[in-house]
Amino acid sequence: NRVIGLGGAFVAIADGVEGSAMNPAATAARTPWSYGHFDWDAGVGITFPSGIRNTDFWNSGRPTNLPKSDSLDFLFFNLALQLQFGRWGFGLSTDFQRYSLRRGEAPTENVERDRLAAQIAIGHLQIAHSFADGQFLLGVGMRTTGLSVTKENNTSIASQDLFSTVGTGFETGFIWRPTDWQIRIGGAYHGGFNTQASPESQTFILYPNDPIDQLYL
Repeated sequence: NRVIGLGGAFVAIADGVEGSAMNPAATAARTPWSYGHFDWDAGVGITFPSGIRNTDFWNSGRPTNLPKSDSLDFLFFNLALQLQFGRWGFGLSTDFQRYSLRRGEAPTENVERDRLAAQIAIGHLQIAHSFADGQFLLGVGMRTTGLSVTKENNTSIASQDLFSTVGTGFETGFIWRPTDWQIRIGGAYHGGFNTQASPESQTFILYPNDPIDQLYL
């Protein structure tokens, strides 16, 4: 809530595992109660469909109505770890998202009712160093993202892989926090991803008899 409430201003005062997602330099930021040579921070978060049902989760102006299901059709999972050794800081975090779209009632009896499941994973690997007794922090990192789409049905145990792609990007940031001044200045850059579909990716047709209702991957 603090990160969201401060918006972009949090980039200049970022610390802890929640700060490393905004600014890689936060990996080396020591809190006032951190006295020892070694320190650490960790975080975990999970969101199920029931946590966002009937809320405007997508900020679309209307409630997010998710269908009732006995499986994880929608899932957010976050895990982060931060280690600090003196002036050095190392961070590792991952964000996992899963979305499933179930086929509606089949127009013919010959079409099996199945669903498409998409998994999105983003990982951060960061290193940072503090200078001038912790008044200036500089950090760099690498982001890796992956997307996979599979076809699932009730009659088959194994899922069918339809599409997958992986890409990497660069990120860096700094924080200037002078001891004798009541100001903080920071900045962060997150490069884009350049991904390509795997050679095994294929075209999946939702309804073979209807050329309009198709999904190409």
